[in-house]
Amino acid sequence: MRPGLTLQLEQSGRLIMTPQLKQAIELLQMNTLELDSFLRVQISENPVFELASPPWEQPAGFSLERVKNTAKWRNGDNEPNDLYDPPNTPDPRSELLLEINLSSVSPVVKRAAGVLVDSLDSRGYLPEFAPEFVKEVGFSRRVLVLAQRLLQSIGPPGFGTQNLADCLLLQLYQRGTLTPLAERVVRNYLPLLGVRLDRVAQQINISLAELYPILENIKACDPSPGSRYCLPNPTTSVIPDVYILRSHDGFAAHVNQSLSSSIVVSDVYRRMAEQARDGEARSYIDDCMRSALWVMRAVEQRRETLLRVTQALIKLQYEFLEYGTAYLRPLTLAAVAAEVGVHESTVSRAVSHKQALTPRGLCSLKSFFNSGVKSSAGGIAAEAVKERIAKLVGLESKASPLSDEQIANMLKHEGIQISRRTVAKYRESLSILSSAGRRLL
Repeated sequence: MRPGLTLQLEQSGRLIMTPQLKQAIELLQMNTLELDSFLRVQISENPVFELASPPWEQPAGFSLERVKNTAKWRNGDNEPNDLYDPPNTPDPRSELLLEINLSSVSPVVKRAAGVLVDSLDSRGYLPEFAPEFVKEVGFSRRVLVLAQRLLQSIGPPGFGTQNLADCLLLQLYQRGTLTPLAERVVRNYLPLLGVRLDRVAQQINISLAELYPILENIKACDPSPGSRYCLPNPTTSVIPDVYILRSHDGFAAHVNQSLSSSIVVSDVYRRMAEQARDGEARSYIDDCMRSALWVMRAVEQRRETLLRVTQALIKLQYEFLEYGTAYLRPLTLAAVAAEVGVHESTVSRAVSHKQALTPRGLCSLKSFFNSGVKSSAGGIAAEAVKERIAKLVGLESKASPLSDEQIANMLKHEGIQISRRTVAKYRESLSILSSAGRRLL
């Protein structure tokens, strides 16, 4: 055949990610605060949006008791700003600064000590006096060392050091329990003390009986002696995205709609769209109306999906809500997706970064999903197994703590099929030491 150009029709199907679909997916992933922020932007940009009942927020520091006393307000004795109580958050380091100013050292050491106070971390440790730090603060290394000694003299034991080992050694010295052997253990074997005491004893050629008193003295020390001087972290509020409340027949789910329940399409612009004669004006209003209706439809779809997913979680984790963590069942995204009738990715987006207020407290929706191990009842969630391990450790004899193998055997007698290695993994995730590290606690 001779080569040539021909036209040929073909039919094929493909999924196109439209801007509207992309926006709907993004809305589904948003938590309540993010959704409110998005809607506020929409209100500011789209004139057809309005708030049916604008939410009122109480200003920080506002005192209703002071508002009730209106006599002074009417007489002009108070300025309006007096109705707002300034927050009373004293600096916990002011005590240190006062002690520094009252000390009898030279003024330059006092100034250097004040700079070091600002350099303390949350545990009460100082940075290393590296050349870069010395150059940055503008004091000589000798002056910084004198300022460090001043801080250590006025702070709690172990305060003002530069690492954990120095902190523990200083406390042992101040308590009168520092020995050459204890210093050797702290300097060289500190990471092994909570894991392999037998290896530590073997390497320094002593018995475990000789090592235990040193371990007890180390445990009596405070690894964070400067926590009392740490500036308090600002309180962060967590807004629940869904509420799981008790009802007459079990539990009911409610989605926190927050700002979305107050946003409506303006009737004024609806009438303007119907009565507008100018083609350009009508086209603009129609575009705004279509955009607003799409946003409201996407928000409502998000609410329905989140509600259905939460109802499925209630059904599949009913025992957890009723009785606690010990009854948490293994659960996967696929199981919830099959219950709701959507794709797994939809469930994943619906529960992402979402918080639920439940009878068991505030928890993330992702915490309802849990891997598990086999049991006589068919399966038990990992979190429930961890809780059981923590209880067994809490009830053990401190003179003879349970090994991972013993815990695994005890759980097997309870019908939980678990290996020693899995017990060790769960124990470490709970920050529980090994049996050697827990002995004689």
